[in-house]
Amino acid sequence: MKTLSDYPTFLRPLFVAVATSMDRPQVHPGILRAISSELPGFAPGQVVTIQHVTGEESGRRKGYYEVNLVGPEGALRWHFSAGEIQGLAQEALGDATATRMRE
Repeated sequence: MKTLSDYPTFLRPLFVAVATSMDRPQVHPGILRAISSELPGFAPGQVVTIQHVTGEESGRRKGYYEVNLVGPEGALRWHFSAGEIQGLAQEALGDATATRMRE
C-alpha cells in the first residue's frame, strides 16, 4: 500500500480532514459532508473536491473515492479505495499531531 510520501505534500490537509471527520472506525461516504471544499494548505485559486463513486456508477466491483484538484495551472485527479484513503488519513493525522507536539 502507498504511504503519504508517495503523494504531493499539498494533499496532506485533505487526508487530515478525512481523518478528523471520521465518526466510525472505517471511512464511509457519509463523512464527505463534513469535509470543506476550501481546505487549508491549498494555494489561492485552487479548488479540491472529494467524492465517492459507487461500484455501480464506475462499472467496478467496488466503489472508490475520487479527489480532484483544479487550479489555474491545470487539474489533477487521484482514485483511492476506502482502505487506501483511510490509511493515508490516519498516517496524515499522526504526522500532524506529531508536528504540533514538537512545536
